[in-house]
Amino acid sequence: MVKPAIINAKKREMSSERLSSERLSLKTKILFGLGDVYGGGGFQLVSFFYAIFLSDTLGLNMKLIPIVLLSGKVWDAISDPMMGWISDRTKSRWGRRHPYFLFGSIAVALSYVLLFWPFSSESQTALLAFAVIAYLLFCTIWTIVMVPYFAFGAEISLDYNERTSATTFRLLFSLIGSLLASAVPAAIINRFSGNTKQFY
Repeated sequence: MVKPAIINAKKREMSSERLSSERLSLKTKILFGLGDVYGGGGFQLVSFFYAIFLSDTLGLNMKLIPIVLLSGKVWDAISDPMMGWISDRTKSRWGRRHPYFLFGSIAVALSYVLLFWPFSSESQTALLAFAVIAYLLFCTIWTIVMVPYFAFGAEISLDYNERTSATTFRLLFSLIGSLLASAVPAAIINRFSGNTKQFY
């Protein structure tokens, strides 16, 4: 009589072989890769234009801008592992990764609105506090969306070659997102004769 444990092990082995032999469709790879347009473009946009916005539009002292950017890096060191831990233990009808990069994407636009909101104050302390809060919110939402998305890339297929192919699509769209985030805002700024205040 075959023991149940052996039967279950064989079933798992057969299931793994079946999944690893399945090829991801081109549509699946493209849709997966599209997610990293935000991943590649999101921080590229901030890297290129946020310091300019803080100094020229918000009026924040240049000496205080590194504090804003450093706060995000410090928070990422805490929030990224935390989000990975949370998504690993999530149970839902959509799986453990999908709810975050599907529903979290709704908050992406809101984080950008606050990030580039022309807050006005005579106090440098108030400006710094606003900038730090806005930037930390942006970093938090980026973490909520992108950490599960990156983790999903390792689970999209059991086949090494298929995972590599999907990752290639992701990196391609990440590059496209970076290029768009660099070129499009620059074109808009040039359209207004280099007046960054009009752009913001």
